Parts: sequence; structure tokens; C-alpha cells
Amino acid sequence: MRQIKFLKLIAVIIISIISSSCSGATDEPNELNTPDITSSPEITMPDFPSPTKTSPQVGPIHQKPPEINSGLTHILPNGNRVISGSGDLSSYSQVDVNLPGIPIWIVGVSSQSGIIWTVSLENGSVLSFFSNDRGISEYPNSISGVSPGAPVHTLSLDNQFSILTVSDPEQSTFTHPIYLPKSNTRAYISQNGDIIIIDAEDQVITILAVKALPDARLLVDEQDRILLISDPTDMYSHGVLGDGLEAKSITLINTFPTIGVSSRIILEDHEVIEGIAPIWADITGDGISDIIVTVSDQDLGAGIVVFDESGERLAEGPKMGQPFRWRHQIAIASSGPIGESELIVVRTPHIGGVIEYYQFDQGELKIVADFAGITSHIIGSRNLDMAAAGDFDGDGTIEVMLPTRDLSELVAIRRSPSGVEEIWKLPIGGVLSTNLSGARFPDGRIAIAIGRSDGVLRFWLPK
Repeated sequence: MRQIKFLKLIAVIIISIISSSCSGATDEPNELNTPDITSSPEITMPDFPSPTKTSPQVGPIHQKPPEINSGLTHILPNGNRVISGSGDLSSYSQVDVNLPGIPIWIVGVSSQSGIIWTVSLENGSVLSFFSNDRGISEYPNSISGVSPGAPVHTLSLDNQFSILTVSDPEQSTFTHPIYLPKSNTRAYISQNGDIIIIDAEDQVITILAVKALPDARLLVDEQDRILLISDPTDMYSHGVLGDGLEAKSITLINTFPTIGVSSRIILEDHEVIEGIAPIWADITGDGISDIIVTVSDQDLGAGIVVFDESGERLAEGPKMGQPFRWRHQIAIASSGPIGESELIVVRTPHIGGVIEYYQFDQGELKIVADFAGITSHIIGSRNLDMAAAGDFDGDGTIEVMLPTRDLSELVAIRRSPSGVEEIWKLPIGGVLSTNLSGARFPDGRIAIAIGRSDGVLRFWLPK
């Protein structure tokens, strides 16, 4: 067994602002590079200066909280796929970028001057782009340490942009590391399921043998606690999420000021968690974050379960009634007709595609509305991030955006007093091959982006 505590692991934040050897740059380029970008006539391409090389200025524990924005495929660090800001996407301009390969993941991170988008291709290469109210341009980076197929995690930390990577050859190749700002540390999953935490000097602080799933997403809250699914099992042979492994437990880890496992939630013998991460947000309305997961029963199939952090079951939704029928949790948002908090789920995205809206009511999780004809997942894929919630029409209410079943359009869906209604559709122009990404400009307007199977990125940007 490797004695990793005695090794000096090199874990670095590789800066995606690299094209020369200068220093002191911020995140806005000022010389337009020329990727193959097709935009509507309303878009005027900006003249940006060349981005310069810089290093992250991350010292000891900050005296004041740093300004941190994260670019994650699951949108928020707590796993809740809600894009902040607002905008009428139906009136936006489309901008297409031709890529030298097929995109599989894309993330956007907000900065003080715009949005930086980073896309990983099927061949393992990683490209970045910068957009503001003048258009979009290529954003050169020099990046290594991202495994082909792995999602990326980007940061804008005090307005310095970086792509978080770990060079440990024994890291999991199916997920990404996370940054813990309170202690200025990083955490990642090793191939044997350990959680490894390293300091700013790349030294190992702690190894926690928690048996994380290889593709688990590490969620983090404002206290730098980590939440993940753990204890892999092959007892439930559905296998629609990329492999035959599912989780038997949920692990909560404290990392600041001390490090250790806080609690473990163990499922019943006949149950597994069918997903790669919980949603860690308040659904009960008491101001305390709950843990929401899809629990699949060997006989009854999938249902939504709400736990508190000690492991008590607070509520359960209905089961499918038969095994190997899945529910995909998307987001918790104030999507109700009068702003009620609701859990948004897609039932059987592969064979029916029904969006469900749940409300928590006196210890029960009730389905209050549904709508058919959509999807949120491709069978056999680890991409569980093809849908998100947000104010996509600028009216102050929350909609859900997700693909049509043929993956050729994005549909905006809104709750109404009478149920659910489709508002409009956005043409993808091909077949969706990535997650749905979104971020907010400094003025609060939303932008979104997707990748297509023909090697094209499509952005929707405000005019």
C-alpha cells in the first residue's frame, strides 16, 4: 500500500491566463484571438489585450473573505443547479464557436469584467473563452493534469482566474478537486476512494479513508465542510450513470478548524444512492441545509429522500413501483406559482422524460405538478448536469431549462397556478454533447452555453 503521507504530492492550480511570461494580469484579455466564431450581426467583437501569465496570490488564511466564484458543471458548490442573475434568453444573440474536437464539459465563472468559459474536449484538451457585453474571444491557457473525460473546476479568486488541477497520478480520473478557502487548502479523491487534503505548499495534511465513489462530486459549504457519497456497491445493477457502482452511504467531513468525519448516513440493506452527488440545500424551510438524494430500492425503484445532517429521514417522495426506473434530482428553487420553494426532478429521463415539482409539507414530500416531453440525461453518461434553474426570461420568477428528448433544443418551463407550461425553446443547432452551463455578468444578466456533438460551442449572450 502506498504511503502517501511520506510523499510530496504536487498539486497546483494551473492558471488559465498563460500566453507570456509577464505577471500581474487580471482576467480580461485585450487582444482578440481568432477562433472560428459566428455571431449575429448585433455582436461586435472586442479588441482585447493579450492575456499574461500570472500566479495565484493565495497566502495564509485571509484577513477578509476573498471574492470567490466557482465554475462547476453542477453550478453551485452545494450541488444545487441554480444560476443566479436574470435575463430574457429568448431575445439573446447566439454565438457559435467551432472547436478542434467534440466538447464534453463546459463551465462558466463570473469575474469582475465578464465571464470566462472553459471547455474540455473528448481528446482531453482544454480551451477557454472570455465574454463580456462586446462579444466573445479565445482566452489562451496552458493546462495539464486534467484527465480525458474528467470535468473541470474553475475559480475566479479575487479576480484571478485559475483551473484547479492535481498532478497526483493516483487521483480519480472521473471527478475534479475542490478549493477550501477558509484554510487555503484543496481536497480531491484518490483512486482507492480516500479524500486527500493538501495545503498551499502542496503538502499532504490529511488522508481520510472514506471509500468515496470514483466519480463522486465533492460538495462544499460556507464552513468548508465537504459532503459526498461513499461506500460503493454493485448490488443494484442498473448501470445507467456510467458504471455499475452506486453508493450505500453519505459522508460529511469537517475541514476547518479541525479535520475529521462529522457523520455518516448509512442506507438500508435494500437501498442505494443512484447519483454522483446530493443536493445540499434547504427544502424544509427551517433555514438549515438538508441532504437530498435519489434512493433506489431493489424492488420499488427510485424515489427522492430528504435527510438531515445527522441522518434522520425527514421526508420521502413516491417510489417508481418497480426496479431500474430512475429519478434525476435537478435543483431546489423558488419556482412555485407564488415563489414557493420546490424540488425539481426529472422522472425516467431515458424512457418518458417527465419533470416533477415537489413541495415539502409537514414531513411529506409531495408531487404538486409535472410536465412530459423532456430529458435531462443520456443513458450511460456521467453528465448529470444538462438542466438548470434560473430566471431565464427576466420576469423575476424561476424557470427550468433542459433539453428536448432528441437533444436538439433547450426548453424553458415555468410553473403556473394551473400546473406547468412551456414558455419557449432555443435551437441548439445540432445534438447536445455537454452539460448546460451558465454564469452571471457583473450587471446581473445571465449567459448560458452548451457544446454540440459536431464540435461547436453555442453561447446565448445578451445584446
